[in-house]
Amino acid sequence: MINMVDIRRLYIVRALFSSPNQRASSEQLDSMTEKITLRFQPEVRKAIMNVRGHYRHLIDKPALNFYGLSIIKEADKEEVTKIAEEANKRMKEIEPTLQVSVGFVPLYLEQEAQGEVYQQVLAAIQARIYTELLGRLKEIAKMDDVPKRSRMALIKMCDRLQKWNVVDDPNVNKTLAEVKLQFENDIFKPVMEDLNKELASVKSRFAFLDLEENENGTVSPTPAAEEE
Repeated sequence: MINMVDIRRLYIVRALFSSPNQRASSEQLDSMTEKITLRFQPEVRKAIMNVRGHYRHLIDKPALNFYGLSIIKEADKEEVTKIAEEANKRMKEIEPTLQVSVGFVPLYLEQEAQGEVYQQVLAAIQARIYTELLGRLKEIAKMDDVPKRSRMALIKMCDRLQKWNVVDDPNVNKTLAEVKLQFENDIFKPVMEDLNKELASVKSRFAFLDLEENENGTVSPTPAAEEE
């Protein structure tokens, strides 16, 4: 039986970073052309970009990103808040009017809707995990002799993907444990076939799933909201 308490402890993270490309002024030259004067010099814009890149990565690190949403556990809220506060301090050292803020939206609906919401979250988690694994397996499964380094990388990937199971669903944990064991025993092609079946099953059960994949089969992350 699914433990519905977990869904009450999940939050959507909304991180806002001041943009380096703020306008000082703009002038409409004609219906097709606009002249824009940026507020900051190149060196300041570069400093802002450095802060954004560094701290966005840290904020996203404990989160599961799918379909434009970054989801964290309640236990990670304090860590993410501290990161955002440090990023805000760094921004204001560059320019006092710049800022970084973070908000948390509970991923929770009333009792009658909990089951549907939980299943949607779980399906998205499963789809992300299966897609990430398949992206790595596409080339490896073609090899007759898989290098030890590649095999170890896949095993470590299974451990890393455990963190994406933010609802601690036992079925997801079981799947990852089984996949890891097969990798340890140099079994790759059957894993790829099974994961393709699992992904097809997820898509058929939840028609809303529409994965946009890169050439390597991984899901493209959606950038967090920005403040202009």
